Amino acid sequence: MFIQLLKGFLTELELSKGKDNLIFVTLAGSPEWLEKEVAKDGFEILRVELSKDDSLFKLVDVLLKWRDTEENTVYFIYGMSNQFPEILSYLNLHRDFLFDVKRPVIVMGSEYEIREIANNAPDLWRFRNRTFDFLERESESEVELAESEAEAEEAAEFISEPIFSATIPLSTYKWSDEEVRERTELNEHLLEIVSDEYRKSEICKTLAVYYLRLKEYTKSEKCFNTFLKLREGDDKDISWGYSLRAQALVGLKQFDKAIEDFEEAIKHNPKNDDAYKRRGNAYRRLKQYERAIEDYNMAIELNPNYADAYNNRGIV
Repeated sequence: MFIQLLKGFLTELELSKGKDNLIFVTLAGSPEWLEKEVAKDGFEILRVELSKDDSLFKLVDVLLKWRDTEENTVYFIYGMSNQFPEILSYLNLHRDFLFDVKRPVIVMGSEYEIREIANNAPDLWRFRNRTFDFLERESESEVELAESEAEAEEAAEFISEPIFSATIPLSTYKWSDEEVRERTELNEHLLEIVSDEYRKSEICKTLAVYYLRLKEYTKSEKCFNTFLKLREGDDKDISWGYSLRAQALVGLKQFDKAIEDFEEAIKHNPKNDDAYKRRGNAYRRLKQYERAIEDYNMAIELNPNYADAYNNRGIV
């Protein structure tokens, strides 16, 4: 199965020499083996690695210089999640420039990254030609998530999960205030030029969390209220929005307020097993262990395969 998938991938590249072609590749672990296979097939690899410190327009600037490359050049794009969610909004709106790039463009990412592109840049996702899933090849690399034995031991003790998910960058609380403000300004600019209400709501949701991070609570509340208004009637997404804001409040150690938002999330979607589990985590931080166990029980009742809930209940 894997060999056939790899052959299909290499054939796709061969057919798209000198043509525009957007390809997504899902990987876990090092991509070196895939680059070696591509190089062996006679392609010149041009790596584009995006970091959170890069300009949002770095990717566009690099791709627009495609005429200076050989016909057998293939672009490998890494680190998209370092510029989430802003890059998704931008590329979703301005994907048409890819028509002019007469070279294959391969976006490499984890399962999380590729899923977020599909969910939050739907027009860009539809623009792709193929998606290749090489996760099976990397099954031996599952332990890479822990960078040290101490981290692995801590992770085994209690699973809290990253503070953020979906369109909110995982590194928000690691950024300096200046970095958060820069991204806030960019999102405010996007909010002015975007007309689609769904995209506006996503940007407002992101801004609400950024302003929370900056402790600008009035602005955060205003953005979140706009998000709720734009998603009125969509209980599932409203539930997710409350849950996300609650996660931000947990990051600020405002556990009581976080619990209130988790309650709203559950009210709008009583089947939100993740909200129950995360509220259980908040109760645990407040040492309200019986309530935490009740929430873990509910999460497990809704999702009998929820391993994290079982783990956390056992620890409590």
